[in-house]
Amino acid sequence: MAVAWLWVAVPFLYGLYQLAEKSSKLFE
Repeated sequence: MAVAWLWVAVPFLYGLYQLAEKSSKLFE
């Protein structure tokens, strides 16, 4: 079950990181 959670959480966190990186560039 933990593996299934990681399967969802990892791409979600990666997408969130990408979004934060784009946001920081926009607000510079």
